[in-house]
Amino acid sequence: MEIIFTVSQVSERLKNVVQSQFRSVSIRGEVSGLKTSSIGHKYFNLKDDQSLINAVCWRGTPLPFDLEDGIELVCTGSISIYQQRSTYQLNVQSIAFSGKGAILELIEKRKQKLKEEGIFDIKKALPSMPSKIAIITSARGAVIEDMLHRIRDRFPLHVLIYDVQVQGEGAASQISEAVLHLNSHINELDMIIIARGGGSIEDLMCFNDENLARVISNSKIPIVSAIGHETDFTIADFAADLRAPTPSAAIELSIPNLHEVKRRIQSNLFQLSSYTESKILSYKMEVNHVLLAFSRFRKHLDASRKVDTYGSKLASYKINSIQRAEFILGGIKKEFQKVSVDSICEKLAKKNKLLSDLSLEQFRQNILRLETLSLRLAVFNKEKIMKMGFAIVKMDDQILQDIHKVHSGSTLSIEMRSGTIDVIKVTAAN
Repeated sequence: MEIIFTVSQVSERLKNVVQSQFRSVSIRGEVSGLKTSSIGHKYFNLKDDQSLINAVCWRGTPLPFDLEDGIELVCTGSISIYQQRSTYQLNVQSIAFSGKGAILELIEKRKQKLKEEGIFDIKKALPSMPSKIAIITSARGAVIEDMLHRIRDRFPLHVLIYDVQVQGEGAASQISEAVLHLNSHINELDMIIIARGGGSIEDLMCFNDENLARVISNSKIPIVSAIGHETDFTIADFAADLRAPTPSAAIELSIPNLHEVKRRIQSNLFQLSSYTESKILSYKMEVNHVLLAFSRFRKHLDASRKVDTYGSKLASYKINSIQRAEFILGGIKKEFQKVSVDSICEKLAKKNKLLSDLSLEQFRQNILRLETLSLRLAVFNKEKIMKMGFAIVKMDDQILQDIHKVHSGSTLSIEMRSGTIDVIKVTAAN
């Protein structure tokens, strides 16, 4: 006799058979039609060239990376049947990429797309001496401890740790939100470091997220990527302003060494001191040269008292100029012991400019006074006076200034422009 089943009986038997046969099954396929419910369940299809199967990933299921349409996966789980409609679906318990080649192909496609958009072309310069930085990473683990230890050794500064998930579902979103949040405090930060220790290509997949790459590229604050080991490359590395091979290397590349900074400052101070002393010596030699030339010129002039007066003033200007320059140099050396590392370079630059301006201005004033003096002394030029008909009368090779010193029989020498004549005084002066 033919057995006739009800619809419910057939559905129940199918359910029992399928669920007993496919308690754990792995299915390879491409994700499509991905939707996330308001409470966090993920519904999608797994398809190949000929068929598709409904799949669901219940909220709370641990995923190594974010699901998205177009990626080829191997999903492992159980088949269940919804008896009322006689439909079946795969209840996903774990996911994995369908081989390393599929992962690399996906990453390469994303990278090429972002490259064409110009995401990798935007690079910002890192600050040479940051005072406050943020590190986006997991606050738990050896990575952050090692980074903080290296910062303390190199250049103690203010560090903000932004705790995020660095692996698995939702990690890329958390990191993107961290970058955006820190950019809202742009005036308080000099640099951001995104760091994570080593891991498999699946573990690092969140750093190959397209949206994260765009957020990094658009950041107004310079970003250093420090993800994985030296051989690990992610899309975030290409989008960042600087890629460090490891988290520790990120500190070495972006944070200055305090001892090296001090050494450079001391070296620059020594060079500045040497340059300043050399300038002072040069000005001394120039002033002395002018004084020597002036001293020689004075021997040929009769107005000795005026020459001595102006010469004394010029010598006084020289001494004052040199003393003020040496005083400023001493002040530079004393202030180096007082000021902080952050302000010493700026103060040295100001002092050097002040010293240079002072020395040059004093020397220009000395030269101007010398030229004025020379013009005044030119009035007493012997040749010019003689052209006017005057003569110089000498007695015993000395210029005669008092006629009462002449006696009868005295021999006088009269020097005129055209020559000199000797005369004998026969009549004494009245």
